[in-house]
Amino acid sequence: LDMYNHLDCFPFRVAKATAHIELSTTASDTTRRRPNLLVDIVDRRGNVSIQEVKKAYGEETLTENDVIDKLDRSVQYDFVTPYPEVRYLYDPEKEYCPSLEITFYVVSGGMSNFVSIIFPMFLIASLNTMSVINDYISPQNLPGFINNAATFALTAIFMLPNMMAKTARQRLFTLNNLHILLVFVSLSLSSIPYQAFKTSAINLTGMVLFWVSFALPIANVINYWRVVSKTRSQIRKLETTGPQNRHSFVKDDNYSMWDPKQPFDQRFMLVEELVNSRTTTAGYKKLEKREGKFEVIVYA
Repeated sequence: LDMYNHLDCFPFRVAKATAHIELSTTASDTTRRRPNLLVDIVDRRGNVSIQEVKKAYGEETLTENDVIDKLDRSVQYDFVTPYPEVRYLYDPEKEYCPSLEITFYVVSGGMSNFVSIIFPMFLIASLNTMSVINDYISPQNLPGFINNAATFALTAIFMLPNMMAKTARQRLFTLNNLHILLVFVSLSLSSIPYQAFKTSAINLTGMVLFWVSFALPIANVINYWRVVSKTRSQIRKLETTGPQNRHSFVKDDNYSMWDPKQPFDQRFMLVEELVNSRTTTAGYKKLEKREGKFEVIVYA
């Protein structure tokens, strides 16, 4: 299972959890057997499906929360939606499709980051404001001001690393890094007392910058809801507009397995045939090549 950052907007982080499934080629002294995936062109639940989900007591119809309760066993992550993205990877050089990818969108952080970081930072900002205003009114208490500034800075230092996502590739110019920089700069300016330069403009500027830094988490929350809502709507559309108005993933009473008495080619098709087909097969669409090697077939 591979985890990729899809959206890093503290206090929320959205990741893509992708399972890459590849069938192995087998060989003997005289023969070589190479797997070639088929897709169900009548009911996509014949490819990838969520086993029968029980409705909550008193409910007449199946809800998304019922599906999440069926799948969710994670303590660290929550599902953005319980329905995955499914991609078949066709190799045009070898002319076969041995692998597929199943991707879920998950989110971490949220309220836990509010309780552990945002709310304490709000408290630090409030106490820092009172300390700066007190220095502006009576600048004689220099030891007390410095002690307060050092306490606020040390508290923030222990919390700020938790705002950064752990990724293989760190990016310098992000809103999260800008937020961290603003907090450090604002606390640094706020720690300069009136008696250092005979002016309160410096620590007052730091106090204002500290409050301004909260605008970035607010903007991130708005961006998070926008991206998550868009992702949910796209994947929900797949679930509710499958072939013949059937679910794309959840097996219910409408699902019927293939009867061997039925013609095989009326129910299944090779991914290779989908790639080379000049017409669009219901429920599937072809994407551009990935890394110049794989043709990608996804649900449509």
